[in-house]
Amino acid sequence: MAIFNGDAGGSALDVQVAVSGRRRTLLVSGELDMASAPRFLVLVVHFCNDGAPELMIDLSQLNFVDSGGLNAILMAQRECRHRRTTFMLTPPTGAARRVFEMTGMLDALPFVESSSEPGRPSRKANGAIA
Repeated sequence: MAIFNGDAGGSALDVQVAVSGRRRTLLVSGELDMASAPRFLVLVVHFCNDGAPELMIDLSQLNFVDSGGLNAILMAQRECRHRRTTFMLTPPTGAARRVFEMTGMLDALPFVESSSEPGRPSRKANGAIA
């Protein structure tokens, strides 16, 4: 189900939601930047307030992130913690991933790689077992 898509002050951000048991997954694609970050954060707060026990933010389709987007992710993590919602991220690729690496956020945030095999432990984006 598409939550929103389109331009937010010149930046294109698409977010879709998937529900699987206790987990809500937000698939984020496009650009998470100063213009789109407020709408992204509103969605996260909505799902945390809705009582979702687990929230996965899938950044694997993210093309671009700037400091406003990084800040929104940090604020989303704080909101989830405050509401006792488990917060996880799937890492971005390409240039967006490089921003997370350069800022140290790849190791600081709860990134997990989804596993295709049931019962197999997830691995953090840096290769460590989560």
